[in-house]
Amino acid sequence: FAGNSVWTDGQKTYYSYYDEQYVLNKETSTWEEKVWNGFTDFQGSYVWTDGQNIYCSASEDNQYVLNIKTSTWEEKVWVFEKDSFYVKGDWTDGQDIFSFRNAINGIECYVLEKQTYTWKFLLTLNLENIDYAFSPVCIWSDGTNYFYSQLSDQFILKF
Repeated sequence: FAGNSVWTDGQKTYYSYYDEQYVLNKETSTWEEKVWNGFTDFQGSYVWTDGQNIYCSASEDNQYVLNIKTSTWEEKVWVFEKDSFYVKGDWTDGQDIFSFRNAINGIECYVLEKQTYTWKFLLTLNLENIDYAFSPVCIWSDGTNYFYSQLSDQFILKF
């Protein structure tokens, strides 16, 4: 299996790859079948957290929040400061959650306002000189500054 299909709710570890849904039995080191209610056909790479809730963002039309107690993925409606888009918590600086989307003039960056579940426009990254498609997984920090590194593309991010 692929590691990007593994995720956690903070207590249990899951493997999710469309119709293959498992929970890890830590005592026996075996994967046991897991049955979800609500949305059931997703992969672990769609799952993310804001530090309090767990979400599944499979597409613009398939947005869910997990009710851990009932193992149910419940439909989630987001509020958007601008037009709606395929939202996923792409990256966190440890405090805020950011989502990125392609726009005509660059990459638009949004920050999640957790109290109102609103995605607020933050800035546009002008990456006209970038050689590869922008990927939030290429953002990293030295503890003070934030960088974007993908092969020959090396940028410092200024928020």
